[in-house]
Amino acid sequence: MDEETGKEKKVKKTAFVVNPSDISGYARFFEKYTMDEDGNSVLNSHWEANNEYNLMFLKAQESYANDLLRAKKRLFLNDVYEMLGLPRTKAGQVVGWVYDPEHPVGDNYVDFGLYADNLSYSDYANGLDPAILLDFNVDGNIWELM
Repeated sequence: MDEETGKEKKVKKTAFVVNPSDISGYARFFEKYTMDEDGNSVLNSHWEANNEYNLMFLKAQESYANDLLRAKKRLFLNDVYEMLGLPRTKAGQVVGWVYDPEHPVGDNYVDFGLYADNLSYSDYANGLDPAILLDFNVDGNIWELM
């Protein structure tokens, strides 16, 4: 409401736009329907029509993924995709994370990209978007590190 005129003010909302050069090839949207590698639409059984619930779920899965990484010393991206109800990929069976505190290969932790400069997170958390972009911090090809 405009305080000077007493009339309702229209606010134009701009949608989050993904620039493909800003995300990795492993990024995925967490949303009701997702695409598999063949272009088929797949229902995500973990997605709910409540953004707050979904954020809680994503944060819990990120924490669980880090627990698995520390316990197993390696984790494939497909394991994380599966935890999130996302389709497995060929690349996801090769890339992932390695945990080695003595000789770190990467970050030594799993990050879904929920916070770091993620404009998608802001729109999602504020209920402006039903999907959130997850861009994973994989260490790369971990087959070569086994």
